[in-house]
Amino acid sequence: MVHRLPKVTAHYADVSDPASVEACISEILVEHGKIDNLVTSAGFTENFEATAYPIDRMRKLWAVNVDGTYLFATAIARHLMERKAKGSMVFIGSMSGAIVNVPQPQAYVFLPHPLPFLSLRSFLPSFSLS
Repeated sequence: MVHRLPKVTAHYADVSDPASVEACISEILVEHGKIDNLVTSAGFTENFEATAYPIDRMRKLWAVNVDGTYLFATAIARHLMERKAKGSMVFIGSMSGAIVNVPQPQAYVFLPHPLPFLSLRSFLPSFSLS
C-alpha cells in the first residue's frame, strides 16, 4: 500500500481584513485547486483592565477574534457550495470564555457580563451548528 502525503503550504492573511482573507483563499486555490477543510484559531487578548480597555484595541480584538472566523468560514462555505462539495470546519476558541484566568485583568474576565470574549464563545457554537 502506498501512502500519499498531503501537500502542506503556509499562507498569510490579516484575518481582520476581508481583502486579505479573499487574497489568501485565492492563493490557496491556485496552489491546491480546492479547499475541503477549514480550521480557524486566530485570536488574541491584551492585558488592559476592563475599565481602561482602549476602544481601538477592542475593535481590533473583535475584528481578529470574531470577524476573522466569520470571513474565512463564509468564504469557504461559498467555495464548498459552488463545488457542491462536502467539507469540514473546526473553530477553535479558548478556555477563557468559560473560566476565569486570575489574575488576568482583561475585559472578558472582570466585566459582569464578559461581552468581548464570551460573545465569541457564544458566536462560534451557534455559527458552526447553522
